[in-house]
Amino acid sequence: ARSLGMQRLCVRGSQLLLQRHCAQPVCQVAAAALQRLPLSTQCTPAVSGLAAQRSAPLSLQFAAAVRRHASTASAPTSASASRSASAAPATKKAAPTTAPLSTAAAAAPSKPTSAEVASALCGDVELGPYDMFAVVQIGGKQYKVRADDVIVTNRLACDVGRVIRLEKVLLAATKYGTLLGTPLVERDAVEVYATVIEHTLTKKVQVFKKKRRKGYARRQGHRQDITALRVTAVRLCEQ
Repeated sequence: ARSLGMQRLCVRGSQLLLQRHCAQPVCQVAAAALQRLPLSTQCTPAVSGLAAQRSAPLSLQFAAAVRRHASTASAPTSASASRSASAAPATKKAAPTTAPLSTAAAAAPSKPTSAEVASALCGDVELGPYDMFAVVQIGGKQYKVRADDVIVTNRLACDVGRVIRLEKVLLAATKYGTLLGTPLVERDAVEVYATVIEHTLTKKVQVFKKKRRKGYARRQGHRQDITALRVTAVRLCEQ
C-alpha cells in the first residue's frame, strides 16, 4: 500500500512537472518510454496484482497528459512556422513624387510697408505724440516706454546729451492696434528715440560677511554704474 501511494504521488508530480517545465522532445521520450514500460512492473510482487488494477488507469491518464502537453507545446511552433511561411516579401512602394513648388509659393513673405503698419496701428486717425507706446530691449532688459518717460539702464557708452535710437523694438501699440515683432519689429516700421541725461551710480549696497568663532568679518560696498535716458519720441517711421 505504501509503495502504491508513493507511485501515485510520483506519477502526479511527474505529470505536473512535465506540464509546466518540460519541452516537447522530453515529453515525447517520456510518452514512448511509458508505452514501452508500464508502471505496474515497478511494484513489488506482493502488490503487483493490486498495482496492475489501479496503476493502469493512472498510466493511461499520465500518457494522455503527456500527449496533450506535447501537442500544446508544438502548437505555437507550428503557428509561427505557418505565419513565417505565409508572410511574403512585401513589394516596395514607390516614393510619392512631389511637384516642384512654384516661384510664388517658394518666395519669402514680403515685409509690411509703412502704410500697412500705419493702417494696422491707427487706421485713418492721426496719432498724437503720446498715443503710442513700445517695448524696447536695452542691455538684456525690457522696458515699456512712451514719450517723455525716463528709464534707468546699465552704463551705456554714450556722451551726455546725445540722442540715440533704440534699435531693439519688440512691440509697438496704440489703442487702435498692436504690432508684434518676431522677435523684433522691422526697423523701417517703428522708431524710438531717447536722450542721454546723465551717467551716475546707484545707492551703495552694503555687503557684510561673517563667520562666527573664527574671527572673520568683512564689509564691502557696491555701487552700480547706470545711465538715465529720457524717451523723446515713439512714432511710425513715416511720421
